[in-house]
Amino acid sequence: MKKQNVMIDLETLGTRPGCVILEIAAVGFDEAGGEYEVYESGIIELVSATAKGLHVDAATLQWWSDKPALTSLLNGKRNFKVEVGNLIEFVGEILADKGSVWCWGGSFDFPVLKDAIWRCDGAVPWEHWQERCARTLCKTLGVSRRGDTRHRALDDAMSQIIAVQVALAEVSWLREISAEGMKG
Repeated sequence: MKKQNVMIDLETLGTRPGCVILEIAAVGFDEAGGEYEVYESGIIELVSATAKGLHVDAATLQWWSDKPALTSLLNGKRNFKVEVGNLIEFVGEILADKGSVWCWGGSFDFPVLKDAIWRCDGAVPWEHWQERCARTLCKTLGVSRRGDTRHRALDDAMSQIIAVQVALAEVSWLREISAEGMKG
């Protein structure tokens, strides 16, 4: 069965479009569960990202300084443009002009990633109306992310998917109650 949703998570050296992206994960998933389709960039080479004009924010680098993941994130070997191209292909195949693309906080990941795609001369493989904010959905329904590992893109994407699936199950349950109430 073809997946209809993609969760994207980034690890970056900044907080606004144009910042260095060190790691990208995208996971195709179904709302009700099942198997996942995973794209993980690996750790992106800092030099290949800055060659595209991306910047490092000093405050973000300072924030990372006490995180265990920093050392591995700064020793990337993957080419930025190649990884962005791989992401475009992966997301495009899953969404196929329908479905939703999710991030934990739509005002961060989407603008940063779109800027990166445009810098690599790529086309964003989704439309603005397909964007979903997982944080808003989960906070509204009182669902939290689970998991001990944060600030590794794939780990974060997977915990976000589980939270979204729980939240969507809650909404589905509410829809069923509402439909039953309208019958009686």
